[in-house]
Amino acid sequence: MVYHQLEYQRLLQERSLQILKTVDDFCRKNDIKYFLIGGSLLGAVRHGGFIPWDDDIDIGMLRLDYQKFISLWDNDKEQFELLYANEKNNYPYPLAKVSDRDSTIEEWINDEKDDYHLGIYVDVFPFDFVEEEERLNNKRLQKIKFWNILQWHAKSSSIKNPEDISGIKGLIFILVRVFAYLLQKILGRKNVIEHVYKAIPKQKTAFMGNYVSRYGLKRETYPVIFADRLVKHTFEDEKFPIFSDFKKALSIQYGDEYMTPPEDIMANQHHGFINLEINNKVYIKNGKILEEN
Repeated sequence: MVYHQLEYQRLLQERSLQILKTVDDFCRKNDIKYFLIGGSLLGAVRHGGFIPWDDDIDIGMLRLDYQKFISLWDNDKEQFELLYANEKNNYPYPLAKVSDRDSTIEEWINDEKDDYHLGIYVDVFPFDFVEEEERLNNKRLQKIKFWNILQWHAKSSSIKNPEDISGIKGLIFILVRVFAYLLQKILGRKNVIEHVYKAIPKQKTAFMGNYVSRYGLKRETYPVIFADRLVKHTFEDEKFPIFSDFKKALSIQYGDEYMTPPEDIMANQHHGFINLEINNKVYIKNGKILEEN
C-alpha cells in the first residue's frame, strides 16, 4: 500500500523521535526500564519504525519506574518538558507526556486557559498490576475510570460537547461533564489525584496492564515478566526496547493479522488535532490541514 505522507506528519515524526532518543538516554543513565507499546511497537515490528500515518510515540513503564522517571526529570535542565497531573496545574491527562517546546498542539481538551504548554510529544503510560479475578478487576477498572474522569474535568472548557454528538446523546454528554467538573471542584484537585493513585492495584500479580489504554485494558494486559524480558529493536535510525515476546503482545492487542496494514488511511485521522504549529508555521487550524507538501 502506497501512502502519501504530508509535511507536518514528517515533522511530527522527526521531532517525536528526537524526544524518544532523549528519553532513552535519560532512562539508561538512571536505570529506568521502559518499552515501546501500541502503534509504536507495531510500527517497529511491521515497518521498522513509524507506521507511516502515525503521529506520536507511545512508551510504557511499570509504575515504580514511571514514578522514578517523573521524580528525576528536571524541566529546567532537559531540552523537552515533562507534563503530568498534579495539584499545581490543570493538566488533564491520566498519563505523562514529554513535550516539545518549539511546537504547539491543541487537542479537544486544550485551550488558552491551560497553565501548561503542549507541543509534539511522546506519551508515557504507567503499567499497573492487573488482578487475576475478572470480577475484582472490573470493579477496580471502574473505580480508576471514575477518578480519571474527574481528573480530566479540571476546567470548565472540558464541558464542551464534541461537534459530532448532538440531540439527547449530546445533552447527556454535557450533563455528565458538568457533574464531573462540579464534583472535582468540590473534592479538590489534590484529593482527586490522590484517589487516582489509591485506586491503582498495589499487590503484585502475574499480569500488568495499561488502565488508561485507548484500546481497553484487556487489549493491553500482558504477563509482568514481559517487562523484564526486553530486547532492542530497530525503530527508524536507532534501536529501542520492546518485549522479547512481541508477537504475543501484538496478537493480544491487534489480533493475529497485525502484520497486514489497513486500507484507505486518511491523513490526520489518528488524533485529529484541532490546531498544530511547528517552528512558528501553522499546519492545522480549526481541524483543517492548511498545506499539503
